[in-house]
Amino acid sequence: MLRTEGLGFSYRSKKVLHDVDVSVEGGEIVSLLGPNGVGKTTLMKCLCGILKPSEGNVYVGNTDMREVSLRDRAKLIAYVPQRVPRIHSTVMDYILVGRRPYIELNVSDHDMEVVWEVVHALDLDHLAVKYLDNLSGGEFQKVQIARALVQEAGTLLLDEPTSSLDVSNAYETMHIIRKIVEDRGVGVIMIAHDLNMAIHLSDRLVFMKDGTVYKEIANDSVTEDIIRDVYNIDVRVVADSGKPYIVPKD
Repeated sequence: MLRTEGLGFSYRSKKVLHDVDVSVEGGEIVSLLGPNGVGKTTLMKCLCGILKPSEGNVYVGNTDMREVSLRDRAKLIAYVPQRVPRIHSTVMDYILVGRRPYIELNVSDHDMEVVWEVVHALDLDHLAVKYLDNLSGGEFQKVQIARALVQEAGTLLLDEPTSSLDVSNAYETMHIIRKIVEDRGVGVIMIAHDLNMAIHLSDRLVFMKDGTVYKEIANDSVTEDIIRDVYNIDVRVVADSGKPYIVPKD
């Protein structure tokens, strides 16, 4: 399990995060929700070690992440940022980079077995020798997820994994993530802007406001008041087959 305790972060004198407590268990998806500028991406970067919290800390199980090297942290937490530049590399070589925390002098047979297992699982075999700059947006996103998965980390952090995808690829990507969680017992924290997708594919929703956690709820407990308070918009929450949907207010 990954969790934070009283996490805070400041850019120079500007406090961006304060007193943030979030957690994720293996086998569940937690969505971070809220408008732009509330600190979601900053929180992700604190979780994976790109940024150093100014207050509080991050734990994986009972392990204090302040006492863990970046290499060992990469074995516990894998991060897929929102925007990644495409380098001139084949898909296989690019995914193999995810094994760097484990590689000593040379790539081992086990490293290649892990990579091929993930490639097969995400149905990327036909793309293995293609170059990244020849991939579609959906294909490239799957490759990003594959590179994170070969780290064999217990927690996967995803910053808006569907932001650049059309509806079809977005839903395919999210169902792949759901299957990974179920099959591998990975815990996922993801930033999402599609509220309905987050509601239906997440286990818990964490709404952020003013740099901290405003409300944490189960995926079926969203209310019109929460959406109004967080996003400053009026919506209706309607039920279909027992599941809530957010729709514009008439």
